[in-house]
Amino acid sequence: MYGAILGDIIGSPYEFDRGAKIKAFPLFIEKSRFTDDTVMTVAVADALLYAGKDADKDKICAAVVSSMQHWGRKYPKAGYGGKFREWLNWDNPQPYGSFGNGSAMRVSPVGWLYDSIERTREVARWTAEVTHNHPEGIKGAESVVSAIYLARTGESKVTIKQYVEDEFDYNLSRTLKEIRPAYHMDVTCQGSVPEAIIAFLESTDFEDAVRNSVSIGGDTDTIACIAGSIAEAYYGLTPTLEEECLNRIPNKMKDVIKRFDHTRGKAVQGEPIIEAALLRYHRESSPENEAAVLNAIYMRMKDNGYFLLPPSEVRGFDECVAKGDYDGEISIEAYTSDREFFMGLDEEDENATYTTEVKIYDLLSFIAKATDAESGIDINYDKTFYLNRDMAKSILAKNEAEICHKRRMYIPMPDDIPLSSKDLSQKIISGIRFCFMCAYDAYTNYCDLYHRNGKIYRYDISGNNKQVEKICQVFPALKKFNESNGQNDKLGEWEWNYYELGAWVFAHAEIQKAYKMRTGHTDYLTWSPYDAYMTIRDLLEEEDAAFEPMRIDADAIRAMSDYQRDRDGIPAGWIYLGNDNERYALGQPREHNILVLGVNPSTAKPGDDDPTIRNVRRIAENKGFDGWIMMNLHPQRTPHPEEMKEKVVWSENNPMAVEAVMREFQVHAVWCAWGNMIDMPGKKFLYGALARVYEVIGESVEWYSYGNLTKDGNPRHPLYMPLTHEFQKFDIRDYLRRKRYIV
Repeated sequence: MYGAILGDIIGSPYEFDRGAKIKAFPLFIEKSRFTDDTVMTVAVADALLYAGKDADKDKICAAVVSSMQHWGRKYPKAGYGGKFREWLNWDNPQPYGSFGNGSAMRVSPVGWLYDSIERTREVARWTAEVTHNHPEGIKGAESVVSAIYLARTGESKVTIKQYVEDEFDYNLSRTLKEIRPAYHMDVTCQGSVPEAIIAFLESTDFEDAVRNSVSIGGDTDTIACIAGSIAEAYYGLTPTLEEECLNRIPNKMKDVIKRFDHTRGKAVQGEPIIEAALLRYHRESSPENEAAVLNAIYMRMKDNGYFLLPPSEVRGFDECVAKGDYDGEISIEAYTSDREFFMGLDEEDENATYTTEVKIYDLLSFIAKATDAESGIDINYDKTFYLNRDMAKSILAKNEAEICHKRRMYIPMPDDIPLSSKDLSQKIISGIRFCFMCAYDAYTNYCDLYHRNGKIYRYDISGNNKQVEKICQVFPALKKFNESNGQNDKLGEWEWNYYELGAWVFAHAEIQKAYKMRTGHTDYLTWSPYDAYMTIRDLLEEEDAAFEPMRIDADAIRAMSDYQRDRDGIPAGWIYLGNDNERYALGQPREHNILVLGVNPSTAKPGDDDPTIRNVRRIAENKGFDGWIMMNLHPQRTPHPEEMKEKVVWSENNPMAVEAVMREFQVHAVWCAWGNMIDMPGKKFLYGALARVYEVIGESVEWYSYGNLTKDGNPRHPLYMPLTHEFQKFDIRDYLRRKRYIV
């Protein structure tokens, strides 16, 4: 049941083909929420608990109708189909001949509760018939619970596939690669249940099953709900995912799930992923199933999983570790759940009422040190497995190899940042290194712009020619693409190619080169967006590894303050605290100084002004200040502010530099000069930086803006400001409060 709910939540943002038909996406985003699939799954579980396991058809049907109407009315905006929404409010609800996939998405609790596949199918049929009494609607429900029942009782995927094909005449021999290109929204059982089962059959674990489901598009929440319900039964779920599920649903739903868990005998403590693999191994002790057990142990070890040890084993384990004694044959009893533990109590522990959780990694590391090759961990009493020393070593070696080659691990991509036409500019585009343009239909058109800073911006072009014209103005490659009616081509450093399903990829020369250097491949125009993101991420990590931040210490402050003489290329009269990568302070202080706060430094150095510095000096002198000091909210040097990235060291250094300037020089006013750039997409950290600067300066001096504020209420940037404007007092405290940075 957890798997069904998680699939629903994970798939919900991508329903109606809103995704890019790829597997690389963040599992949970802000828009992830439960829908009608979850509400009705809980309703069926609640009904079965009320009716009891041995109830007859009339009692179960009555309970299901009552429960679905109760829960449906409690959550009326969960996304029900039109006819079902009406049914929820009928006084005398009757079936209405539906063959929609609602019967299949809500049925998963049935798959866990009964002791035979015949009884499981019978109850599934009854839960469907109260609304979906069409043969296809009933078939959809029965096929799903059959797969769940077979999966949880240890049958192989081959057996599950064969049974479903034979009993329900579904074609499960297609592949997702074959399905994906032409598949779109289909809410019928016959048009979505087979696809969901195939998504499970092609998966390697629970998460992969859900990603498979979302990647084909269409009714993604329901397909992922169905596939997730089967995958949970087959693979088990990590405690982390179970907790994530419970955290995303209301307390009343949690209560139903907990009562259901108790009724079906779910272990309170345990490692269901390992137990699922052990179950299959005991069905058939093949090398493949043995490898699956070892892989399950490995996966749980990586996620800080644990085994349960009885008191006597803990004492022995602790003594050996304390003495460093690994000679002779060492054997430890360990259990995957409290249920297995209490089945396996021996005389020494027969009065034990507790177990100790010991991390799998610690146990494997202990056994790997044993001198006797027969040493190992004796896992479980019922579904037993002896994990010997060499197996432990192989799992640890695999873990070490994966740590060394972390690039092989999946790293979620960040959520995309909406980009409006107002935010779109040449500056933004200059940092873009990859573009994934989707044009599925008139309602699903967008450009995902992968920036050099690691951010992904989404620019919506759905049904809006003006939006298209706007991006073409600043993105010449896209303009040429548009003018050529979508032909593969090149322009400057950009090359583009058709990807799939109305999608094109645009790759910049920089990441083409980086991709080739890292992989030896040149097929960058067949990338998935995930490949592009990882390549950009590699570039950023290389830069981070080479980056050595400045130290804002007493020596640096002393050197800055000694500005009356020439110093290492810095002319007398100039203060400078910075290097090629960062700049904290630049100026020519005298007796009556104004401190200017911009967003970030560009190229200016002492004696080498940029346009902003030239205008700052002109305005300061015109308004009666004989000295000026330029500082910023963020010290990263770049002429492209959209490339700014947050670093802890910068957020610590900048307030220290401001404090030093305020202490060493006579500052009579603060000029707020950051403009609208403070509101750039993905740069929320700038407000935090401003708040920290305010904490240092406080209101010991007046804060000013120059000229009127922008339409967004920000103080204007000085670059193009004329001398005719005047300084106006700026309420920095109120500004931060309005921007929700209360100080």
